[in-house]
Amino acid sequence: MITPDEAIKIILSHIQTLPSEKVHFTNALGRISAEDIIATVNIPYHNNSAMDGYAIVASDTSTASKESPVVLPVIGEYQAGVIQNHITIKHRQSVRIMTGATIPSGADAVVEKESTTEDNGQVTIFRQVKKGENIRLAGEDIKKGDCIVTKGTRITPAIVGLLASTNHVTVTIAQKPRVAILATGDEIYEPGTQLKEGIVINSNAYTLMSLVQEYGGVPHYIGIARDSLNASKDALQQALSADIIISSGGVSEGRYDFMISAIVELGFTLLVERIAMKPGKPCVFAHRCNTLYFGLPGNPVSSMVSFLLFVRPAMLAMQGAKSLQKPIIKAICQEPIKRKNDGRTHFIRGILHFENGQATVHTTGPQGSGILRSMALANCLIILPPDKHYVDKGDLVDVQLINHPEV
Repeated sequence: MITPDEAIKIILSHIQTLPSEKVHFTNALGRISAEDIIATVNIPYHNNSAMDGYAIVASDTSTASKESPVVLPVIGEYQAGVIQNHITIKHRQSVRIMTGATIPSGADAVVEKESTTEDNGQVTIFRQVKKGENIRLAGEDIKKGDCIVTKGTRITPAIVGLLASTNHVTVTIAQKPRVAILATGDEIYEPGTQLKEGIVINSNAYTLMSLVQEYGGVPHYIGIARDSLNASKDALQQALSADIIISSGGVSEGRYDFMISAIVELGFTLLVERIAMKPGKPCVFAHRCNTLYFGLPGNPVSSMVSFLLFVRPAMLAMQGAKSLQKPIIKAICQEPIKRKNDGRTHFIRGILHFENGQATVHTTGPQGSGILRSMALANCLIILPPDKHYVDKGDLVDVQLINHPEV
């Protein structure tokens, strides 16, 4: 067996980045930028007012106060989004201005409306105004030529807004990986089947399809491969055009586990077969040309944990993502945890809370690898290395935040 860290190094060393494509920026959410995106305009586009008020020359208010206000004539008005008649402000003049409107020539400050009164074409100013006050300078947020999104960045809602504000209608992003998914086993049946003894409803395939979508892939469900070498090979052959193939079950050492034999006969190179972890020991990685194969365990929790640890970073790396790691933090364990001394890293489903700024964690309850509810409840994995056989209440432990964006 190899360690989880060794397994992920092997996997990532066999990743080929997918080609890029151009999409409308509104369709880029959650995708990975395939290039640096450079601002072609300043944001703001021009010097503009941060307040409704009056554009002035700041030095004209040097003596202004509530007891001795300054009175200036109002010689015009500037509205946001309206092409203005050009006005140049001179000393002891003002222009009525709205938030976002261009600053008139000659003005070097804006006094907010709340510090003024206006009557008969004149504005009375009740305080001293500093030069530059309430003016947003062109390029204050973004300067033309700035890199606003670096290659390998996942597009977030804020970045979509940034793309819109900088007038980027199309963006170049990595193509979505095509991921073929198949379940295995004579006992596996689709949801909706009438339940009877010996039947197991197929949940893994649908969990995996959802995970593939969450991490930017396009899932294609092949179906259920029954327990024979020919059935396993037939199902895999249907999936060979995919970028990634994921199977669930059939990779242990049982009499009716045929997936490893099937991939070898189809020309895949087997690189990982057993990983020193719990859950997820029987986890397989192989490749044939540019197609990656992940054989995940059949137990629901093992399958999902293996996906998060190995398939997820592989999918992101295929898309050129620069951030692959879920964050790991320290938390105070709120209960004792005892584990077997089996030489494996244990990933225990946990629920993380923050109390008075301190991270605390407790388990989701029973940790059997078939208890899918434990994954539904969990927001983290408590990581116990091979030499950590017991955790006492109050001990610090490492926890991986499985719902947090990659860092």
